[in-house]
Amino acid sequence: MRISVVYRQESKKIMNLLVKYVHVSRQQLTQLTVRAVVFLFLTVVSCTRTGNTTIESTAFKDSLEKKVYSRNFPADSVLLLLNSFTASKNYAGIYITSCELGNRYRAQSDFSNAIDYHQQSLNAALLLKDTIYIAQAYNNIGTNLRRIGVLPEASDYHYQALQITESFQDVNDKANQKNRVMALNGIGNIALSINDFNEAENKFREALKGEVTIESNLGQAINYANLGAIYQMRKQYDSAFYYYDLSMIKNQLIGSKLGIGLCHTHFGEIFEDQNEYQKAEDEYRKAYAVMDGMDDKWHWLVSCLAVSRINLKLDNFDEALRYLEKAKETAEEIRSPEH
Repeated sequence: MRISVVYRQESKKIMNLLVKYVHVSRQQLTQLTVRAVVFLFLTVVSCTRTGNTTIESTAFKDSLEKKVYSRNFPADSVLLLLNSFTASKNYAGIYITSCELGNRYRAQSDFSNAIDYHQQSLNAALLLKDTIYIAQAYNNIGTNLRRIGVLPEASDYHYQALQITESFQDVNDKANQKNRVMALNGIGNIALSINDFNEAENKFREALKGEVTIESNLGQAINYANLGAIYQMRKQYDSAFYYYDLSMIKNQLIGSKLGIGLCHTHFGEIFEDQNEYQKAEDEYRKAYAVMDGMDDKWHWLVSCLAVSRINLKLDNFDEALRYLEKAKETAEEIRSPEH
């Protein structure tokens, strides 16, 4: 099958999902590990990094990435570059700019646009036959679908990314290792969503090892928190606190406001589970204060709903309703069925 045919089919598939995702209810996956679907393009794309890898092309990619990944570089300028690269059929440029736009829209909880731009990046990666880019694009689309509750399809995309990374010839390639831990993290989160704790723990521990290998403090912070969530759901609260504390340390080290806010939320959840409602409210308020005003409304909703819920338990009904109304308005704005 020609790659051009494959990416047109992928585009159609994603657009169909976008049309219906608001109406999709979350459902359990009966065999999570069985959902690994390997696309036919793998038979024609070698799992080495193919395409133009000259010094000139590498320098172009590095320069462009440095420019567009800067938060001081406005989205309008990234879009202008994307349009220019599209006109000149510069697929490396298309990939880098569309991927960045997708990431920015996802950070703003605009998942429709995030999926659209990440799909464009996948199309370009397929034309480039660049397996690093292809795996990145699959993980990005999988993450977007996971955020809107389309879990089976999200699982498929993460497994496709994992398949590519595990077939890659250079096992020490840092970009490939990062793609692998992203896929493992995505699969683990889906397993956690359906209460498959053993599968989730296995994937998170694998991902954590990879993050330590590539020395990513952010990745370690994320997976420590994921492991904490598993122990919390098992009601092993001492172990949960231990992993959440490790996550907080890493988040403070890199100055991640989102990560710090989420850790405060996790601490609050444990106190709430143990009926220590005042301590829980203190942590939820800290989380809300840290994350209020952030572009990432999807995660902000977690703290907002927590403040509402704990005030209901404290019989502060007016306060509970005030935060619930804020959360409802935002959930409808970003079309998040999970919230």
